Amino acid sequence: MSVFFNLIILELTMSLSRSSSRTYLRLSILSTLGLFAVNTAMAATPEIINTNDSEMPQVELDKIVVTATRTPTKTSNVIAQTRVIDKEELQRYQGQTALDVLKRQPGFSHYTNGGSGTTLKFLYARL
Repeated sequence: MSVFFNLIILELTMSLSRSSSRTYLRLSILSTLGLFAVNTAMAATPEIINTNDSEMPQVELDKIVVTATRTPTKTSNVIAQTRVIDKEELQRYQGQTALDVLKRQPGFSHYTNGGSGTTLKFLYARL
């Protein structure tokens, strides 16, 4: 279909002036490449299957303790104030990112920087 569409555009451009013909030819080539890229991306996208949450396997994660020394430490051996984010608390933040959860915790701050098309996010932890 896109080849047929581009042939029609090419035939129309033949009747126009030489400079505008080049413009339409460029647009025709770009539209063909764009349609090809979209078709390729759609073919590579897996189908989404509707499932209930009850059918999804439950994953149990280990507790992670982050300390300034970067060594594994039991929560009971940590001298500083410790905040454990458990399953129930994570469920209250349902649908949010890890950054959204952490930036609401004491000692964490975030900074977003960026211009048009570029966004950088930084997360700082006071340990």
